[in-house]
Amino acid sequence: MSSNFCVYCGQHLEGNDKFCYKCGATVQDQKVVPSIKNPDNRLHSNSLTTPIIDENKRSSSKNLKLLILIPIILFSIALPFIILSSLGAVRSPLGTLDYEINSMDYLDVELVIDNSVGLIEITFDDSMDALFEATIEVRGGIKASLEDAKNFQHNVINNKTIITFNSEDEFLTIWNFKTLTHNLYISLHPDTVTDFSVCSSVGSVSLDLDSVDNLVMKDVDLSSSTGSVNFCSGNTINTTMEDIILSTNNGRILFNFDDAFGTTVNEIVFEDSTGNIIALLGEALNIESTDIVMLTSTGSIELTFEDILFNEDTNWLIETSTGYISIEFIQNINLPANFTAVFNVETSTGSITIDGDVASDVGIEAAATTNTGSISFPSESSQYTSENFYLKNNRFSFTLVTSTGSITANFEN
Repeated sequence: MSSNFCVYCGQHLEGNDKFCYKCGATVQDQKVVPSIKNPDNRLHSNSLTTPIIDENKRSSSKNLKLLILIPIILFSIALPFIILSSLGAVRSPLGTLDYEINSMDYLDVELVIDNSVGLIEITFDDSMDALFEATIEVRGGIKASLEDAKNFQHNVINNKTIITFNSEDEFLTIWNFKTLTHNLYISLHPDTVTDFSVCSSVGSVSLDLDSVDNLVMKDVDLSSSTGSVNFCSGNTINTTMEDIILSTNNGRILFNFDDAFGTTVNEIVFEDSTGNIIALLGEALNIESTDIVMLTSTGSIELTFEDILFNEDTNWLIETSTGYISIEFIQNINLPANFTAVFNVETSTGSITIDGDVASDVGIEAAATTNTGSISFPSESSQYTSENFYLKNNRFSFTLVTSTGSITANFEN
């Protein structure tokens, strides 16, 4: 019967042993050391295997220490920048500034605002006696003071009151502890005829008509780089404007005239890079333009209107890259002027839904194209044309295109 020794502890093993009775190691899992005359050599065998195990432990220990040290070193390097950035981002209230123009001699107003950081809210107030009132809420960094804040200025040129605000402030950096935030709250007398050029780089912009009737405005140009742009009417009646231009790079555009009646406008342009466009045009909107534009890259577009007063042919460009498009409208009046309203509606990734309720003497046609998706028309095909379409004086024409999404159109005619 052959005899061997366990390579793990040196215990003497018989040829038919399945495991070592001393350390429990399985005989099959180890390379058996042949029997030798001097059992004391078992100690030598153990001494040869021990350094190998210790060396592996030392290598693993070094790797573990490196794995622990690397994040600590990186965090130590980044910590000063994190602290500076946090301190630079702190905005504490510094106080408020007021501005007022009492004279009502010159009602023709041009309002020019360029605000770097902060919201802008504009309203009309039929209870005020002044031409213009503003409150500026100022916040600033740890080294800023109220003396660093900007205020409005105004002068009169050619019988026009020109009101300006320019924060002249740079964007936030980790080294700038004096950066200011100007939140502007503005009220205008409803007798003014105002031309708006209002921009906020970081912050929302809103113009609210507060249900004041018979307002007259010139161009309304509201924009924000990072923030929403809102233009709301309440249930105002007979608002007159020239061009409406609303734009933002990263935020929502809301034009809410859903409860308004009898608004008149020349041009409508809504442009957004990343965000939704919601255009509620209200009832009896009088359009004196040949082109209406609503564009966004990443976001959805929702459009509603009722009984638009078209004066001539109009082209509507409604387009998004990623998002759905929804149009709901009612046209139950037949206008004396001949017109064709052409809607070019397109999205790359998203569905298109059209829901129209038109009078029997209003013509309507639609054509749909999709690469991946279904088409649902009253005609049960990709084309729809109402009876005697080309004989109608008032006509709506829709071209609907999507790459990935369904197209659904419901027309009551």
